Amino acid sequence: MHGLKIRATKGRNAAARIDVIARRSSRPRRRAALDSRHDHRLRDVFPISFWCGPPRKFVSVERYQQVKNAGFTFVMPDCVGGNEAELQHKILDTAHKVGLKAFVDDQRMPRGTSGNPEAKRIIDTLVAEYASHPAFAGWFVTDEPTSAHFPALAETFAYLKEKDPHHPSYTNLMPNWARPEHTGLPTYEQYVEQFMSLVKPPILCYDHYSFFKHSDRAGWFANLELMRSHALEANVPFWQIVQATSHGDYRRVTEAEKRWEAMHTLAYGAKGVLFFTYWQPDADPL
Repeated sequence: MHGLKIRATKGRNAAARIDVIARRSSRPRRRAALDSRHDHRLRDVFPISFWCGPPRKFVSVERYQQVKNAGFTFVMPDCVGGNEAELQHKILDTAHKVGLKAFVDDQRMPRGTSGNPEAKRIIDTLVAEYASHPAFAGWFVTDEPTSAHFPALAETFAYLKEKDPHHPSYTNLMPNWARPEHTGLPTYEQYVEQFMSLVKPPILCYDHYSFFKHSDRAGWFANLELMRSHALEANVPFWQIVQATSHGDYRRVTEAEKRWEAMHTLAYGAKGVLFFTYWQPDADPL
């Protein structure tokens, strides 16, 4: 098992700085099993990342070195729509200079291939454009899809896997407090089951934030248990995105609470931990 040492400070840009140092215990650890259908290359580093990444005017060697120095191993997209191709190439080039990898969020990525004669050609173009870059970690496809999106996502995931088996396609599911009008299904378990059976993701990821300003939300462990169960059944790793900063009705999380989130996530067998947010989306304009 890995332990996490976390130190959080608040930077000038209102982003939470989280120093995360993975320590290997003296006990032998069984390597995460990966479904043989997926030949992606995330096995050489433990995924520690965040939402949201630095926006476009802060994509620089200096900022990305800060990201690396904080212990993060991957760069995820920003949360302000910075998904044009030129910016994605700058993100990859900058990440490579400091020894990081990044998931690409390219606005050209189609969500589904049926009924769109250009969809597969576009994916072929994206694979040719990004897959050989040394800092390329994988494909960000969408965030918190409803069940209505699953058939189209399944098509995109399948074609990306066919054309680029070395890099995973990624999306993030809603938490277990999402209501049926959000998920599109009567129960949350049906939502996860249908996602796994239709989309067949190489990574199962979700977010769960529990710390309100005046109370704590129930359901944290139930969500972990459900995701662990489905990940084991599908033989794929699961990641969790946990709360790191104050936003909306959520309070500022203490260092102890960050440790609590990370350690419980690892104790349930997660193979990746992400923090929300690294860069506050409204802290700096584009």
